[in-house]
Amino acid sequence: MRRLALTTLASLLLAGCVNSNPRAGSGNSVTAVKPETATIQYWVDQPASTVITADDYDKLWKACDHVAISYLFAIDRTDYREGVLTTKPLISKYFTEFWRNDVPYSEDLAQSSIATYRRTIRFEIQKTDAGQFEAAVKVIIERSSAFERRVTTAIQYRDAFGAFPPGTEFYDDEGVRQSQQSWYAVGRDKVLEAQIGRKIQNALR
Repeated sequence: MRRLALTTLASLLLAGCVNSNPRAGSGNSVTAVKPETATIQYWVDQPASTVITADDYDKLWKACDHVAISYLFAIDRTDYREGVLTTKPLISKYFTEFWRNDVPYSEDLAQSSIATYRRTIRFEIQKTDAGQFEAAVKVIIERSSAFERRVTTAIQYRDAFGAFPPGTEFYDDEGVRQSQQSWYAVGRDKVLEAQIGRKIQNALR
């Protein structure tokens, strides 16, 4: 009797979860996203949630550079005149890489452990009207999208992790040709932005 009651309760909860999906019955794909939000520029243009203020431009620049490297990011673009410092995209931490700290939030760590994500740090330094300098910290998150391989025979399983045959072409559901692997932006890591901001402030002291 008790087992029947638990089974019934689980069924009701599952049904509630399914019915609570706002996309259910709408005819839209669950993975559908707005094209503009999948671009890096869209998230770069969003206001910064973490801004550090300093009196010395050079010290602020060096602090941003030092903190980015301390997170194991490699510096990519250094535009000292425009005040833009960016890193190369770094594949996000896997749950067994305990020595890394580029994924501070546990939910994000779970996601980066079952799928391929990468992060890029961007610093934007500007002079204020008061004569000081502000560094805006922005961390863009991207997710990898790759075509799946069909594995129904032993031979296909053997080649599942190898290179695709030369000349292989990939098309999406609408018949548009796609690359073997691509990246699309999914948001900003505001937790990491705040963490980086605190380390920059400590470096300035």
